[in-house]
Amino acid sequence: MFDTFGTHRGDAAIITCHGANCEPDWCRFCQVDCNTQTKTCIGGCKAGYNGTRCDKECDAFKYGPNCISACGHCYNDISCDRFTGFCKNGCVVGWTGERCDKACESYTYGLKCKYKCGNCHADQPCHVATGECSGGCREGWYGSKCDKDCKNCENGICNVNTGICPNGCRPGWWGPFCQKKCIRGKCSKPLCNHSLGGCNETVNKSNNGRSTSSVRSELFFPKGTEVEQLCPSGWRGKNCKDRCEPGTYGYNCNNTCQYCRGPSNCDHVTGDCRFGCQAGWTGPQCDKVMVFRNANSRMSTIVPILGVSVGVLITALSVMIIYFICPRPRCPTVSSPFCRLDQVQTPRNLEERVYERMQRGRYELSRSDLILTSELLGHGHFGQVTKGYVKNIPVAVKSLKENASEKDKQDFMNELNILKKVGYHRNVVCLVGACHIHGILYVALEYAMYGDLRSYLRRSRKEKGSIYTNSGLPVINLNQCMLLQLALDVATGLAHLADRQIIHRDVAARNILLGENLVAKVADFGLSKNDDTYVKVSNTRVPVRWMAIESLFNNVYTVQSDVWSFGVLMWEIVTLGGTPFAGIDTQDLVNRLREGFRMKRPAQCDAALYSIMLKCWHVDPAKRPTFPVLCRQLQRLIEDSQVSSHVYIEIYH
Repeated sequence: MFDTFGTHRGDAAIITCHGANCEPDWCRFCQVDCNTQTKTCIGGCKAGYNGTRCDKECDAFKYGPNCISACGHCYNDISCDRFTGFCKNGCVVGWTGERCDKACESYTYGLKCKYKCGNCHADQPCHVATGECSGGCREGWYGSKCDKDCKNCENGICNVNTGICPNGCRPGWWGPFCQKKCIRGKCSKPLCNHSLGGCNETVNKSNNGRSTSSVRSELFFPKGTEVEQLCPSGWRGKNCKDRCEPGTYGYNCNNTCQYCRGPSNCDHVTGDCRFGCQAGWTGPQCDKVMVFRNANSRMSTIVPILGVSVGVLITALSVMIIYFICPRPRCPTVSSPFCRLDQVQTPRNLEERVYERMQRGRYELSRSDLILTSELLGHGHFGQVTKGYVKNIPVAVKSLKENASEKDKQDFMNELNILKKVGYHRNVVCLVGACHIHGILYVALEYAMYGDLRSYLRRSRKEKGSIYTNSGLPVINLNQCMLLQLALDVATGLAHLADRQIIHRDVAARNILLGENLVAKVADFGLSKNDDTYVKVSNTRVPVRWMAIESLFNNVYTVQSDVWSFGVLMWEIVTLGGTPFAGIDTQDLVNRLREGFRMKRPAQCDAALYSIMLKCWHVDPAKRPTFPVLCRQLQRLIEDSQVSSHVYIEIYH
């Protein structure tokens, strides 16, 4: 191509140097050679350089000969090597190759495309960067990436947005997502109730009180069968892991030891007295009177029996004398021994006394443990609720307003006492603790991330798919099974309150909070109330549309009046937050209730559920179902529900 003197044949240009011996520095990056007269490179530039003289380095994100190639998707937006185009720090998610110029293959995503997907609807590929399925998941999978399976759900079906199993769990699993394995404990079988986790056993009681147990994987029973959860003899508790307390034995520890000798009482399984019987008693369980052959022996048998009888008689007479003669405090309008949330007499110095007790108890919080924020969660007539943290755990913090009256302070302290009495329960907002800061008492409660039930129900009406609140938490449409589960949660919480002899007096959807996994929790024991839901009667705020008929006319509140209010709450649930007795004036409503008027069955409300509502609204409180009975009835409805698709319910404003 070149002669020995460097003249390029057929080219007018005169080449004075070429190759490694070319003297001008700018010529060294030429691809072939250079022309000293025109000072241009022949054949372009080597990798990493450009320009007519090839004396300029590649700009950022360019590489190769003449810098005409663009860098790939290098990690952290750093330019590639200008000579090779290689990304020294790797690729951004969704790309691979030394130059990061190759997109992830179908059904792979993420860093270096090392993650796999393939559960998107209609076998569509996922997003190469995030792995998310834009068109939803195929049946049996859920989550934004469709990477969570529904294998523990009955028939492998779950909600594609939340993962909640609408038809319950397969045997051996429980929880709303069926992600919790049943704990065998002392259960007869490794099965449990798929909603509550307790031993999945039943007992059918016969007329003579004897019990026979049977085990089934699901709680489907004929109507009218008396059913209750049962542990093997000698054990109790949710998972039947707790031994019977001393002095009790048998199924669910329902039997009492007889006349055993010694401190250990009887065997917790059989009821047999291991150390013999007390004088005058015999038999394995010391439940039979000892019979002697001679007269002296008969007298020794009669004496202890007579002594016991006389002792019982004296005790009964003493109790009657104390009851009818001795003065005792009275609560004039309370017709039961249960504790009313807003009418406990409270002295002016109760706040100091309660705090003194808390300083010595397990509910005391040090000032350093409680972190207050300005985020307002709610406010009421005399108090407000803000978000806070106790040891980095979110809590709801209640406090009084500065202008709170003495009555407000008494109600606040009364609520604190009630919360201490309630203790911990899954379906009740529990007390975390309390402390004084600058003279103000702050009460920290369990935080419920989804807010109150009524607001959640109303938000769930607005969209056909998932929507998001200001907090970024999803609000989903609720199907029949999920609505029933909410009602069951509330009934379970109220059953716990009734067991603790606590009357709520304000059972309504606005006073139910939703925690993680949409678990409903009974809350608001008298502080944060919305004024528009109450009517002033004798200077007392009362929720007329939720009140039992005996509470309206006689100012009587019992657990059974809470049952009436729970019936109204169920109506709120199935109407997705509708207003009870909408369009009826308050005074007119009172008169119509007296005449027997009740709310009509909502559209698409199951007939069996409406029948339960009507029973809750019976004019005779004694004929209303108890909360344990309501729990069993709602559980049966959940088990019987075969609805897997969304059910949209007519809305009542």
